[in-house]
Amino acid sequence: MTRLARLSRFFLVGSILLASSDACLASGYFTSGPLPNDLRERLDTLANNGVPIEGVCFDGAQSWVTLTPNEIRSGGPLPQRMVNYIEGLKSNGRLPRAVQFSGDGWYVLDEHGGLKIEGHPLPPDADEFIQGALNGGSRLQSVSCNRNGWVVVTDRAVKTGGAVPPNLLAKIQEFSQRRIGIRSISLAPNGIWVITTK
Repeated sequence: MTRLARLSRFFLVGSILLASSDACLASGYFTSGPLPNDLRERLDTLANNGVPIEGVCFDGAQSWVTLTPNEIRSGGPLPQRMVNYIEGLKSNGRLPRAVQFSGDGWYVLDEHGGLKIEGHPLPPDADEFIQGALNGGSRLQSVSCNRNGWVVVTDRAVKTGGAVPPNLLAKIQEFSQRRIGIRSISLAPNGIWVITTK
């Protein structure tokens, strides 16, 4: 593995990668390909109105979730037990801060750091990194995976594993060099990704 490949797979950050920057809009998002029309409209509306996009999750087809500091919205069919769990959080005055769903399962991270997992949505090496990061005092911001690879964003690092698309690795490195803060990364089963920025 080349030095560049190693750097592309794990970005420790401190004040570099995840610090806010004048080079980044407060509510920006970047995508590698086409999104469902209603998801793109939702993201554009949030970005144009200056609403911070906390997270995005989508299945590469029609199902999606967006998270802002005060609201969760979705489109398409979602796992019913996940929807029930989110509704339970909301009825207790809590909002999810990260969501991931796939055919293998789902997880929801709440605003107080609680993590609910059902099924097997995460590969073992991603789960190991998450547990180590949480035990080390990091704040989990987003987790996303498809059948080929995964990406985890904490307040201190972006970690990838498996076969993550090269254009996503290049964008993470570009943002690191430009000191643009990454808030979340969503990786769909078809390889399309969305990055939200601080």
